[in-house]
Amino acid sequence: MPVPSTLACGHTGCVAAPVVQWQRQHAVEETWTDAVYACAAHAVTLDLAAMIHQPTCPGPNALTLPQCGCAPAPPPTVPLPAGPALPTGW
Repeated sequence: MPVPSTLACGHTGCVAAPVVQWQRQHAVEETWTDAVYACAAHAVTLDLAAMIHQPTCPGPNALTLPQCGCAPAPPPTVPLPAGPALPTGW
């Protein structure tokens, strides 16, 4: 499947297809996030990709890989509500 022309690695000058995406806090609106994409060569770790990054996060950046260069927000500590009980054998 071809990659839409609007999606490309976020590393400066890289036009490779993205294989990982993470969220960066929007610089103005705190309730929004912006998607950040990276190819395999410029990807951050999966643990970092699972977090919301600071608006000033420089990732993807070849100088900091596989780290991003910021201190992402910690994951929420609120436990998820219990789901419904599944039938036997499900």
